[in-house]
Amino acid sequence: VAESLADLQKLAFKADPASKNQFCNVGLWSQCRYPNYAGELTVWTSIFFLAAPALMGAPGGGLLARYGAVAAGTLSPAFVALIVLGVSGVPLAEARNEERFGGRTDYEAYKRDTPLLVPKALLGR
Repeated sequence: VAESLADLQKLAFKADPASKNQFCNVGLWSQCRYPNYAGELTVWTSIFFLAAPALMGAPGGGLLARYGAVAAGTLSPAFVALIVLGVSGVPLAEARNEERFGGRTDYEAYKRDTPLLVPKALLGR
């Protein structure tokens, strides 16, 4: 839900002529710089946590097989996190934003004051 809401908010922001040459810092984007990626990571991590009990209770395996199944279950959220945080998601978006808005006082303040993925509200800000 958060990922879709963030995407819709950014779409509406870009559609507003007043936001031309501005960076999106409204709605969820005021809480963290990449709420769409935070939502994506939350979905995959949640799926893992929902599946983990079933993986632990898998029939026909000993304790090692059960923990092995849980360990294998971590691969999907770990892979998504690697892609989003280290390869194509955040690094490309940061580079693009830095190219467009870097050096602007308002953007530098936004970067300084707005967490990358964890919303301010969860950090008590």
